[in-house]
Amino acid sequence: MILGYDQHGMGERAVSLFHSMQKSGIEPDAITILSACSNSGLVDEGLQIFKSIEEDFKIQPSTLHHCCVADMLGRVGGVVEAYEFVKQLGEAGNVLEIWGSLLGACRLHGHVELGEVVAKKLLEMEKVGNIAGYHVLLSNIYADERNWVNVDKVRKEMREKGLQKEVGSSWIDIRGSVARFVSKDQDHPQSDKVYEMLEGLATEMKKS
Repeated sequence: MILGYDQHGMGERAVSLFHSMQKSGIEPDAITILSACSNSGLVDEGLQIFKSIEEDFKIQPSTLHHCCVADMLGRVGGVVEAYEFVKQLGEAGNVLEIWGSLLGACRLHGHVELGEVVAKKLLEMEKVGNIAGYHVLLSNIYADERNWVNVDKVRKEMREKGLQKEVGSSWIDIRGSVARFVSKDQDHPQSDKVYEMLEGLATEMKKS
């Protein structure tokens, strides 16, 4: 139910249901409700729920809980607050997804200088996982500011390190057969028909 309210933009109803479940002695999924608060911009409610996870449920917050809080603060423009929250986590906050969420918030709200600080932290975590996507995100932050010198600098660094962003893809199940579609794919057996259909759709969209 909480997930359903979240998916339909009914964050306040999700929070109300969460508290009703608490009163009934039912332990709801804190990650789902934190995501709902994040998607609906209910920061105060989300922070209260996060605080109650440890105090009321005696649950040690996980990486997913921390990600939700950082994302929740960052989405509404509290990028500095999100950064301070992650910093005070110490070792528990040294997770690519958390800092990546911060970098995304920096781009969304135009925090270039803080974005550089966050990107530097991500570079320090390079051995933990693939950070090519975060290089691209930093490059986009500079591009938004028309700082082409730094855009070229980041892209040159990617080339020197041999970094490539993972190609976007999607799957669809057709009568039990799974078809995979990859960005700019030319190897699909029906790629000609696929691109022909896309061109037709693009033409129709331009007309409307």
